[in-house]
Amino acid sequence: MGGSHVTVMPDEALAHCDSVVLGEAEGCWEQLLLDVAAGNLRSLFHSTRYFNMKGSPIPRRDLLDASQYLVPQTIETSRGCPYDCDFCSVTTVNGGTYRLRPVEEVVAELAAMPKSNIFFVDDNVIGNPKRAKQLFRAMIPLKKWWGGQVTVNIARDPELLDLAAASGCKFLFIGLESFTNRDLRKLGRFEHWWENFFLHIEAIRRKKIAIWGAFVLGMDTDSLESIEETIAYAIRGKLDLGQFTVLTPLPGTKVFREFVEQKRVFNFDWTEYTYGGVVMHPKQITARELAEAFLRSWRKFYSFRGILKRLGWNIFGRQKLLLWVINLGINRVLRYGLNKPLIAKNDPESVAAVAAVPKSLPENGLYSIDRLYKHRLHIVPRERAAAATAEPKA
Repeated sequence: MGGSHVTVMPDEALAHCDSVVLGEAEGCWEQLLLDVAAGNLRSLFHSTRYFNMKGSPIPRRDLLDASQYLVPQTIETSRGCPYDCDFCSVTTVNGGTYRLRPVEEVVAELAAMPKSNIFFVDDNVIGNPKRAKQLFRAMIPLKKWWGGQVTVNIARDPELLDLAAASGCKFLFIGLESFTNRDLRKLGRFEHWWENFFLHIEAIRRKKIAIWGAFVLGMDTDSLESIEETIAYAIRGKLDLGQFTVLTPLPGTKVFREFVEQKRVFNFDWTEYTYGGVVMHPKQITARELAEAFLRSWRKFYSFRGILKRLGWNIFGRQKLLLWVINLGINRVLRYGLNKPLIAKNDPESVAAVAAVPKSLPENGLYSIDRLYKHRLHIVPRERAAAATAEPKA
């Protein structure tokens, strides 16, 4: 097994499999395959440094059934994120480093793709603005259409936004997260957030780039009133699409550690950690109030009135028509598929089981970042490091 969850909870994962890969596969996947071939599979594998992204092999896309994917052509140009949000697991697994793939390698792979529609799977494709500009300039002759994940900071740099549009950007997923949390600086100084939100969103819209805004509900700074304001501003800002999620304390994040210490998590059944269900006690409202606010956010944003306020009556043009179709499709799904608040069962058994076995909780040192080291090596508890390097049992 591998991935974000098992990286921070390897002991739990090893109860269900023979071996766990901690963090990124580059640097240890080859050894894992050799060990399998030799019949000497160890229980833990991990790299000693982060992959620098240079020389990434081009995926065998011919092995995929393109008809099964909304956007079959995806590409990774960077890894990690310069932000370290309390509720996000990206830094836990990918580190506090933001690593960049050489522009010439990215362009060569893009040029080899037969179709024009591309999606960047980077957590933040503009994390390094200077490099992002180099990439966008190099992409202009390719005449591709692309979408990706960015922060709203793309609108604070006119040259960066112009180059993104010129390189074929048609869609951006922007994590706006919360207007109430003073620790999130994506919109600049807290006292100017509302003003900046409308200015930045309008700047992106002028470039005919569709915006999918993402919000997290249930932060400690959230009240029922602030959540209602967030919904209203998302509509008033004329976001083309919106995503509302419930704050979910993912294992390995700062929020998880804090909420567990404060005994605010009431369910440790990971199948309930869906971003749409409530598994913890919010600070200013009840779990039921948060679940009901989550439902209202989707219903209001995707109501016919909400869609009309955001998109207007104009349905001419390929992009506008597509956005109307998607919004009306979500409206229909919500009417038939999202009907009741989702609150996880208050499960004393799962809470007691986790409390009784401390190893099942992420240890503070596991896969965190040591910023004093040049290469930001992974920190793995001594006993696990010893187990990972021990000779396999006969």
